[in-house]
Amino acid sequence: MTKRILITGHSKGIGAALTQQLLEQGYEVLGIARTQTPAHSQLTQWAYDLSKQDEVMKVCERLSNEKLDVAVLNAGWNDIRPAEAYTTEEIFQITTLNFAAHAAIIRATIPALLQTSGWLMGVSSFSAMEVARWNNYYGAAKAALQHLLQNIFEQYRKQGLRVTTIVPDITQTDFYKHQQFEPTDAAETFLKPEVVAQVISGFIINEPAYVPSQVVLRPQRFELRRKE
Repeated sequence: MTKRILITGHSKGIGAALTQQLLEQGYEVLGIARTQTPAHSQLTQWAYDLSKQDEVMKVCERLSNEKLDVAVLNAGWNDIRPAEAYTTEEIFQITTLNFAAHAAIIRATIPALLQTSGWLMGVSSFSAMEVARWNNYYGAAKAALQHLLQNIFEQYRKQGLRVTTIVPDITQTDFYKHQQFEPTDAAETFLKPEVVAQVISGFIINEPAYVPSQVVLRPQRFELRRKE
């Protein structure tokens, strides 16, 4: 039977690469994002903005009726600035998208994942693991997601639920499109989204006989440049 994979933020970056890789392997994908990708017979797309609480509520209501084998919580957004430069609305958007929305989706999908002895995967960020300048609200939200995923595993591991957190460092995606900083051109200073996606799809396609609770992916060198 074909496995059904939920991916949030499936239309860009890591999510888009992962969606493509899984579709090529014959999996069914349920993608949730504000924007859509080209149609595919094995792809179902829901257009929602997960930074808005009312839309998250609608997503969770629909998910309560869905069969799932894997849920990949990938959607994320940030704007790199000093803490005082954010508006209150932006703080709520960042913390909702990067943590609260996925916390609600976890709650909504646990029953389905328990029925299939499924797999819950969260894409975090290295910002969640370090105290550094400008990591503020985004880093805190991703750290909360990591902590929640660890707790969910401890609560449900005896019931067959697997839980994994993927922690990529600087990745060359649209994440930096509107930032003051961006990855350099040197290949050893960033990860490609396809590479991060291959790690995730590799676990799904070739299920290991263990639970990789946390997988940290880092480029050889850390380096960002300020945009001109």
